Amino acid sequence: MNSNNAVFLKRLEKLQKAFLDSCDQRGVRIEREYQLVLRARDATERIESLQRIRDEVHKLAGSSGAYGFSTLGQAAFELERCCSTLLARDDGSVDASLGALTALINEVLLRIRQAQLISQVSTD
Repeated sequence: MNSNNAVFLKRLEKLQKAFLDSCDQRGVRIEREYQLVLRARDATERIESLQRIRDEVHKLAGSSGAYGFSTLGQAAFELERCCSTLLARDDGSVDASLGALTALINEVLLRIRQAQLISQVSTD
């Protein structure tokens, strides 16, 4: 391997680590907002939390593939689509879709953890 490739791979590794650190933070925010959706006192609170979840996963969906984590990106895209569907409802209700929302959030959080594990294994 020539020195240019080694430098490139080292930079890519740093970028991946920074991305995964941001994923960890996004996961915490997604989980926090999901708990707020479940405990919301009214539709306005629920809608605001769903919007924040959608915004977080939109960013995640858009950047995951660039760092080699396409399954994370796909899971984030599915969650973003679910949030958008729920937000399109006038009343802010989530009861009928709570199971799907929960499953998709769990999938995104799982994919974040998997991406972190894959990265750890490849750098060891």
